[in-house]
Amino acid sequence: MPVALACVVLAVAAGAMLALPFVPGASAQPDRPGALILDARSGRVLARVPIDEAIASAVPDGRGGWYVGGFFTRVAGQPRRALAHLLPSGALDEAWRVSVASSRGNRVSVSALARFGNRLYVGGAFGLVGGLRRPGLAAVDLRTRTALRPFRPGTYIDVQRLAVTHGHLLVARQFTYPVPGVSALDLRTGAPDRSWSPGFKLIGDAGGFKALVVHGSRVFVAGSFRLSGLPRNGLVALDARTGAPDHRWAPRPPDCPVCRGFAALSGLAVSDDRVYASGFFSRFDGFPRNGAVALDPRTGAVDRSWRPARGSQQILTLALAGGRLYLGTMDGLLALDVRTGAAARAPDVPVKTVFLLVPSGRRLLVAGR
Repeated sequence: MPVALACVVLAVAAGAMLALPFVPGASAQPDRPGALILDARSGRVLARVPIDEAIASAVPDGRGGWYVGGFFTRVAGQPRRALAHLLPSGALDEAWRVSVASSRGNRVSVSALARFGNRLYVGGAFGLVGGLRRPGLAAVDLRTRTALRPFRPGTYIDVQRLAVTHGHLLVARQFTYPVPGVSALDLRTGAPDRSWSPGFKLIGDAGGFKALVVHGSRVFVAGSFRLSGLPRNGLVALDARTGAPDHRWAPRPPDCPVCRGFAALSGLAVSDDRVYASGFFSRFDGFPRNGAVALDPRTGAVDRSWRPARGSQQILTLALAGGRLYLGTMDGLLALDVRTGAAARAPDVPVKTVFLLVPSGRRLLVAGR
């Protein structure tokens, strides 16, 4: 793959997707955003979401719908700047509105979301949420639709991923404050827990965090990074309570062939039986895997029984839904059987590049361009 295309893959996977207006009911053009709701088991398109610019992040609302964030300013013809609530049908929840703004009148966006009960944590390029000064990171009460005053984390720039686990909000970003890479904040106040420090070694402008998945007592992290004192390259499991790396889980992803000495992982999906990962590789630990691999959740070894019938080194994201492993790629949406890797019938969706897949109940939100 040419170096220029590899750079595009990494940029898209990081969420750097700016888009132009979407025409509801029309086939998505290469430069137009698209958002769809699928039946997760059959892949059938249930609804299209009219939106003027890209959705960059989403989280299930616990009732079959989604809270979504991105670059948009209008959803279903209604003004919604960077943050909105979609019902299971894909319709806009017109009663739910939270203001996201800039104190200087700049354009704003939401790049990361995490939900914990009735709290929604919001990260992105903004200065004000609900009228309160919250540069880059805020918490919203979902019942009152107001920003939570006690949560005052300070200034956070370039939030890439958020996750909640064991009393902490995990914030993944390509900066060293308050600890390198992934910080753990108090859920109520936003104060950093400096003892929660896995020891990430950041990789300049090319590095970053593409997936942060909490499963049981561990947090799985994928991207382009290394770990101090441990041979982990782009893929690691951490203790959810302490942040300590799991030394037993030792996957061996190869270096990206054009990345000069580091791996480029783009997606994660975790079940009790397997950890599925995607990235810029054709082989993984010596086995042919074409951008998608299943790993043992205890050791990180390649699961030899799972062989992807379809794959791509341009996979941007993964999702487990309806007995399938969905692959969002730069060339559309693929689907594989979760047990064997055999090809499942791929949904025929009018989205060329798929960079976001988020299940909620029996439905799957697909966003791209």
